[in-house]
Amino acid sequence: MLQQAGGAQPGSRGVAITGGARGIGLATAKALSAQGDRVVLGDLDGELAALEASRIPGAAGFALDVTDEASFAGFLDEARAHLGRLDVLVNNAGIMPTGPFLEQSPELAARMLEVNVLGVARGVRLALPEMLERRHGQVVNVASVAGRSVAAGMATYCATKHAVVGLTRALRREHHASGVRFTLVMPSFTNTRLVDGADAGLVPVAEPGEVAAAIAQAIAQPRDELVVPRAAAVLTHAIERLLPRAAADALARRLGADRMFLTADGRDRGAGPTQREAVLLGDRP
Repeated sequence: MLQQAGGAQPGSRGVAITGGARGIGLATAKALSAQGDRVVLGDLDGELAALEASRIPGAAGFALDVTDEASFAGFLDEARAHLGRLDVLVNNAGIMPTGPFLEQSPELAARMLEVNVLGVARGVRLALPEMLERRHGQVVNVASVAGRSVAAGMATYCATKHAVVGLTRALRREHHASGVRFTLVMPSFTNTRLVDGADAGLVPVAEPGEVAAAIAQAIAQPRDELVVPRAAAVLTHAIERLLPRAAADALARRLGADRMFLTADGRDRGAGPTQREAVLLGDRP
């Protein structure tokens, strides 16, 4: 059997990761490389993506704006050229401005929807046809436990992550016999720059490497859905499925869900049209 593009051994997967220059995205790239996969990083900060990729064997990094159709299509073309073929797309890029809903500008809310929802849908639409044609491939959408639960100060963010959860589940059902897998990853409060200034209270906290390891395992042995860490999965299930609404709300308040993102300074996690968004893409709770 011939060696695949990029110098990888036969059988390794070609993986493109959005928001790949830092946080969960970069940790995922390193974890995948360690298990023998070939990776390409895409990030709004193309120079940082290229720099970080130079530290990962066989990797490459390119500029990517997930809100721009031509940019995303160009990134996937560069990924295919480097990898030989695209086996897995990890839609990881996201932004998380927080604070009271009525204090959030319409422009910032629209930006969050454009990045967190339409950016994910755009990536799927551009990568899926070739996977369907081959009857093989995997789309990994990194959402959040905020896609199954809610917290004060995160109304728009929660809405975007609920959308990603619904999108992924609907696509899985739509293409159930296609040979393409759709994996939904829902990290809890994760120790990245996106949660600077927030007090997690009693909510389980994950490290980027922990989330990355779970993603890498879900690619090596495909799974439909996973919550990281496990304690967050148990807690989310209890709050959303087992407890009456009044009891669930009381527990959420006890855990700090009704104060952590109202009192924290969320400006560094925001991404208005005039702000430098590169420091935000690739990290999320």
